[in-house]
Amino acid sequence: MELNNTRAPPQEQILANFQAVTSMNVDDSIKFLIRYNWNLKDALEQLYRETGSRTLTSLCITQHNDRHLAETIQNREISLGVEQNISNIVVMGKAKRIAIVAHNNKKNEMIECLRPYRNILADHKLYGTGTTGALVEKELGLSVSKFESGPLGGDQQLGAKITARELDILLFLIDPLDNHVHHADVAALLRLAQVYGIVCGITAASIDFILSSTKMNQRHERQINLDQSLNKK
Repeated sequence: MELNNTRAPPQEQILANFQAVTSMNVDDSIKFLIRYNWNLKDALEQLYRETGSRTLTSLCITQHNDRHLAETIQNREISLGVEQNISNIVVMGKAKRIAIVAHNNKKNEMIECLRPYRNILADHKLYGTGTTGALVEKELGLSVSKFESGPLGGDQQLGAKITARELDILLFLIDPLDNHVHHADVAALLRLAQVYGIVCGITAASIDFILSSTKMNQRHERQINLDQSLNKK
């Protein structure tokens, strides 16, 4: 089947991007894209609706924010030699996915850090571990999806969200003057935040800086250089 080279972006590029996301063979990909007039975003979203599962790889098309990813790919000039790196693009939508964590001696400080930005946080998807999430709901009247407390696996649950590209910002007030039975879990969580390029606030000043940023209500794209890191091993 021949491709029309007069369209912009070229159909070869759209096809390559579609296959990078879906792993579908060439003929089936072309047939599917023709159904949607070579609109990459529409084709990907319809494929998700038809399959009803997370078969669209690590791009997390299931997440509301990441549905902008197909449009981002289509509008970007991507050479045919680097399609395999598309899965390392994460689009942070206007509604960010924010995790809120605080050690026992830092919970009240966290609430006071968040209080001035209560109305801003209401526009985003919030996650929290243990009593921190419950405290945010009680004190600030915000809806929080709560995980287990840190020592019971909450840090690991957040780590899984990061690995799945389902978290954009981590706000974590750590008590540096206390010993923690789950120190290894905390270290692993912070390591994953670095590996996957998560925006991190680990002090009151950094949390204030992040939440007051104009980018809190803007789309933002970040690149995860996993392939480069793994090649060095």
